[in-house]
Amino acid sequence: MADITLTHDCDIERRPVPLALNGDFRDTCMDENAPDSAQDVYQIHPGSFGVKDEEYEHRALLYFDLKAFIPASATITAAVWHFYVVNLSTTGETFRAVRCRRHDWKEDEATWNSYKTGSAWTSPGASDTTSDRDTGVVVDFGTINTVGWHSKDILTLVSDAWANQGGICTFIFEMSSLIADPTANINVDTKNYYAADPALVHHLRITYTLADRTFQVMVR
Repeated sequence: MADITLTHDCDIERRPVPLALNGDFRDTCMDENAPDSAQDVYQIHPGSFGVKDEEYEHRALLYFDLKAFIPASATITAAVWHFYVVNLSTTGETFRAVRCRRHDWKEDEATWNSYKTGSAWTSPGASDTTSDRDTGVVVDFGTINTVGWHSKDILTLVSDAWANQGGICTFIFEMSSLIADPTANINVDTKNYYAADPALVHHLRITYTLADRTFQVMVR
């Protein structure tokens, strides 16, 4: 008999208000050019902006509380992040996801300088490798040169979160090839876009096993 994969949408089962702030699913952006302004808007847009010799960066913050969606005794076997690129300006730059060491950042308060009101990153832009980010847990996305849906395997990040971070998978989404083009960036619809078009909101699909059965959950 063939294996059966049961699919359930946690957005329907668990979160009647997907726009709730600072819950089990979060996303926001940090803007170096507006270092004290929160950027919890309709899109995250990692990349560089400006003109030659005056570049500044945008970095995105993502957060998924896996405990809210997956049984504690589950074994995670796959994790793929799906995101929709609305538009882009890039000439071959590469992107990556780096584990964020701060688990208590607030999506409506995080800025380039602070991860929440009154609490500064050790280095602006969550740059410090001791307190802000873990460069030992990185997923390279390669180049992103087309609009539309993209899918990236982030099992490295999810497995680390499940085994070592209390189920909190939070990462920094950024351009990693700084800075070949001073205006290279991509725009990805966030959960704030849910009311306009929920079909375009990024989401995480996780496959796990439990009691000899296979399940897939969509976190968004």
